[in-house]
Amino acid sequence: FSLTIDSAMFKPSFKVPLNAPVQPGMVAVGRFDGQHPSLAAVTGADHIVVHNPHLRDDDSQHEVRQLSMNRKISALAAGVMSSAAATAASSSAASAGAGGGGGGAVLTSGSAASAAAAAAASGKDVLVVGMHSNMLVYDVEKNSDVFYKDVPDGANVVAVGSVTNAKVPLAVVGGNCSIQGFDETGSEVFWTVTGDNVSAIAFRNDRRHPERPSQLIVGSEDYEIRVYEREEVKFEVTENDIVTQLAPMQDGSRFAFGLANGTVGVYDDDSLLWNSKSKHNLADVAAFDIDEDGVPETITGWSDGRVEVRRTKNGELLYSDDLESSVAGLVVSDYRLDGRDQLIVASTSGEIRGYSQQGVQHQTIASQSAAAEATIKRLNDQKQKLVGQLKTYVANTKELKSGKLGAGVVPPDTNITMDIKASPAVGGLLLELETTNQTIIKAAIVVCDALLDGGSVIAHPARASSKLSIALRPQKDVSAKLEIKAIVGFRSSVQDHVFELTHTVPKFSAFLLCPVANLVVAESSVVFHISERVNRVVLWLQQSFILGADIQAGRAASIPEIGLDAANERLHVGFLSTRDYGQS
Repeated sequence: FSLTIDSAMFKPSFKVPLNAPVQPGMVAVGRFDGQHPSLAAVTGADHIVVHNPHLRDDDSQHEVRQLSMNRKISALAAGVMSSAAATAASSSAASAGAGGGGGGAVLTSGSAASAAAAAAASGKDVLVVGMHSNMLVYDVEKNSDVFYKDVPDGANVVAVGSVTNAKVPLAVVGGNCSIQGFDETGSEVFWTVTGDNVSAIAFRNDRRHPERPSQLIVGSEDYEIRVYEREEVKFEVTENDIVTQLAPMQDGSRFAFGLANGTVGVYDDDSLLWNSKSKHNLADVAAFDIDEDGVPETITGWSDGRVEVRRTKNGELLYSDDLESSVAGLVVSDYRLDGRDQLIVASTSGEIRGYSQQGVQHQTIASQSAAAEATIKRLNDQKQKLVGQLKTYVANTKELKSGKLGAGVVPPDTNITMDIKASPAVGGLLLELETTNQTIIKAAIVVCDALLDGGSVIAHPARASSKLSIALRPQKDVSAKLEIKAIVGFRSSVQDHVFELTHTVPKFSAFLLCPVANLVVAESSVVFHISERVNRVVLWLQQSFILGADIQAGRAASIPEIGLDAANERLHVGFLSTRDYGQS
């Protein structure tokens, strides 16, 4: 059985007050003097406070420096911008990641080649500050600009890492559908586009191909996570809300993600390993090997102050702790310069907590015994529930064999048929369920986080019958799996049966196929040419829309609605958007 370690075993090894509130998502760590790690955070007044525990003297206030801002800050990151230093210490250069934020800010204007050269030669970390339409790379130790750039698309998120063939570290800025990369002199050397406003950025190194540059993981407001290799998209996955957090694991293929709806999970490339949803907002996610087993755990910080440690391969909760206020950010660094990394947690109230690998205590025999007893109790409870269900099944089986069906027995031949189609009348999809006999459908629930507002729809008709129609209104054009549970029985049934069904809807399921004769010439249009044969286009239509059975079966040439002339390589087809009835 699996042992879950309670929060008493996950305690901080140090606590430090910043004496200033911290904005969520605005926390970074770096060696700004080239030697000592410092924590940088953005305060509620859009100032940056820098905490360096290695400057401690008789007056502990000297640990904290403050950099004044005159505009609103939207993003913060730290990293090595020197190509030579990054090559010598690549692990430091690839440590930056960012997520979420809004607004804009400025320190001081101006950029000089001499400042860039000095910062590059030192090999120390610099601070990257994102603003509404500007970005500043700042030398904290010298209290001066390295360079300052205008970014008209905005700086929603910033990070430091390498994405080009030369493996030169760049300050990468994610804005309105664009991603820009600036080298140590402030020259733009990387640019690409994405599908929507960029909301999270992280870098990952592929250990299977160490000769390649880091891959760029980008989350955006169109619910997409895209992995770029240089300027090209290697693969993309669709989630069910805005991607707010990204954190790569150390193995190169896995990365953690967080969504605006409180979902956290882990992908192995484009395969989802697990996800979990909370009613609280996710503040940050990080990777850290807290138990020294050689495999990094997934660390999450939440708006209710919880810090959780989960097993990366399956999401099992291992440890947890509670802060007095919301988590603002999670970073990993050898903060105490003892040769061991610590997990550093900053709260919105300005408290800093450090969790060491040594801080996770080994289980004692007593704690193992307590965990075993809790597991045995849980298994006994499950046993009692299963025994009760078994007795019911045995009684129902006896009635079936006797030929006398009682009020609580659903006939064994009962089944449910299902049909789904685009419907302008409901402004989306119409799901129709029907039983194969005289039983009735008393209620049904449809669950799909990716498609439905709120993640589910419940139908409970006042007068139940053998048929049940449910209106579904997809919020986005994505392919998704519907999970359907229907309660079936007789009106006089004491016990009902729950049928579970699944159905995958295509990406453009909310568009209704229109007969060619009814198509109206649009007032505006886009004309473009593709090199695919008509039959390949028809195959794409079959995979992307809800079409008639004949078309799905491949007999499109005989269907007038689709207007296919395979001999002459001509295709005439139209669809109606059911969301805005009357617009096609």
